[in-house]
Amino acid sequence: MKLLHLLPIVSIAALAPAAFVQNAFELKLDKENVVASRLEGVWVLEEEETHRIGGEKQPRGFAFVRDEKAAARIPAKHKELLANDIALCGEVQIERETLPFVLTTAHGNPRVVLFQPAAGDPWATPRGFNVMLCPAMEKQKDKLFV
Repeated sequence: MKLLHLLPIVSIAALAPAAFVQNAFELKLDKENVVASRLEGVWVLEEEETHRIGGEKQPRGFAFVRDEKAAARIPAKHKELLANDIALCGEVQIERETLPFVLTTAHGNPRVVLFQPAAGDPWATPRGFNVMLCPAMEKQKDKLFV
């Protein structure tokens, strides 16, 4: 009799982790991913180069901070948007605003997806843009194109 009472509890306990795994996003570290391995840090707009290639003058810079645990906090509602691997995640500061971000791909291109808060939800509104990173011999001379 006691065994019958335990079986439903064991079944529920066995199914619960599967539900969490389906909703959780996972960071896939790859040291060969140039953008993921070198994006972290502070990036400042170079006005002369930006003007020469016809780029925007805003924002004036980014500061990317890695937080490998951030992937687990992404709500499941973004499953389709983030269907590809997440190569990097954390927070990015743009001017005076700090937002959660992920680095993924879209059609083979590196893509940063920022999440803007709304109604108390820090992951409410995703906004993405493609990036290209040209690595230099010295990391501080790398070029980030947004």
